[in-house]
Amino acid sequence: MQTKSELMSRDKIQTLDANKSLAPFFLKALLFTLPQLGLVVLLAPIAILAGLYAKYFGMSLTSVAGVILVAKLFDAVTDPLIGYWSDRIYAKTGSRKSLVLLGGLLVIPCSGFLYIPVFEGSIIYFFCWYILFYLAFTLILIPYMAWANEFTADTREKTMTFSIMNVMGLFGGVLFYCLPLLPYFVSTEITPEILKYNFIVGSVLMTMGLYLAIKFVPSGRGEKQNTQELTEQTDVSDATNKHVEKPLKDIVAGVLHNQPFIILVAISLMLGMGMGMWLALFFTYVDSYLGQGEVFTKIYAWSMATGALIIPIWYHLVLRWGKRNVWLLSTAIIVVVFISGAFLNPNIAGFSAIFTLKLIFSIAAGASGVIAGPLFCDAIDYAHLKEGADRSGLYFSLQGLIAKIPLAVGSGLGLGLIGWLGYDATSNTQTDLALLGMRIGVAWLPAAFLLLSMGLIAKLPLDERRMVIIRKRLAQRQERVA
Repeated sequence: MQTKSELMSRDKIQTLDANKSLAPFFLKALLFTLPQLGLVVLLAPIAILAGLYAKYFGMSLTSVAGVILVAKLFDAVTDPLIGYWSDRIYAKTGSRKSLVLLGGLLVIPCSGFLYIPVFEGSIIYFFCWYILFYLAFTLILIPYMAWANEFTADTREKTMTFSIMNVMGLFGGVLFYCLPLLPYFVSTEITPEILKYNFIVGSVLMTMGLYLAIKFVPSGRGEKQNTQELTEQTDVSDATNKHVEKPLKDIVAGVLHNQPFIILVAISLMLGMGMGMWLALFFTYVDSYLGQGEVFTKIYAWSMATGALIIPIWYHLVLRWGKRNVWLLSTAIIVVVFISGAFLNPNIAGFSAIFTLKLIFSIAAGASGVIAGPLFCDAIDYAHLKEGADRSGLYFSLQGLIAKIPLAVGSGLGLGLIGWLGYDATSNTQTDLALLGMRIGVAWLPAAFLLLSMGLIAKLPLDERRMVIIRKRLAQRQERVA
């Protein structure tokens, strides 16, 4: 049972955390998130790449779906290895910047070969460069996300950092979808020519962002972890006098016993399946099913720009209501959007109806970008206090793997479903069964997965007050070790 002095101490900690000014931190967070802008510009075409390869390069939707599913199995091996490697380098050098730089520089040529294919229509070519692109993407993303957790001190700094990252990501998407709207291009549709110019823009932004972030943003706590140092006893762990560097089986056991992380994994699986299906089919849904391909870029550009402008509102709602409550609200809004899409009539649905749905989706989805990153940081810091070792790289590698696999499975499931039911993206007429498959794939199944995720979000155990206490104890431990 807690004593009165302990309760007063906790209240004092919470008050100090809430009153701390974030103005000096803002510029640091802004510089840190600049690589995100170029990274998302290069990543943006991935969401509709299946439809583009089917439309312009003559590849079948089922073939592309198979490539996506098989390629993701490769991530199941590489992601944890990169996370473990990232933690080892950080333990020796106190910095993850070298890996971030390496991954960022490799993303550029890989995206070039993927978006500007030398051998059009070759499934082997697409398969190889798809794998290499995601390998490079993983190489930058895992240490980059771990770095975000390490140079931020508390919940408010983490929420601000991930909020700005989300804004940068949305503006990166806006840049991609605004390119076809420039008067230089004959059509407003996304074509292979657009992919070429997008590659140039993304490469320049990525290079500039990497330079500024690596030069001006600190590595984090900065100390080198000595694998011979002994962990200290805390009241959330009875593991005393153990080395920070544990056997692999103990590391795995620690992850499996991290209840907040396991719940987040289950949430990511459900959200990823639903979002993967919707995102993979949305281009074909608008272009072929609704016959509004000429307005697709306008819909995406305006809705994503609006979503980015709404991020500060989500940020303040998170600080006021808590991450869990805001996540439930935003997910419920997306469920309504998915279900509404099933009722749009292909014969009469116009720009305003499609734009409204995409606008609401972008606004609501922005909340996940604000919330998910800090929640994973919470689970990582909880494990750090419990086990006595910082394994941010490993945890974010698992988080990235968990995010990518259900997205890929959802994408493959959606594309495979409509392909199996006879949907042809190159045809102007579809069978009733094919139209039903599109409605199931783009609306009903994604909504069901998100409803399951809401039940898990309600069970998240770590709240803001508890995290203030956990991070206070981590800081006290670090001071004693130093």
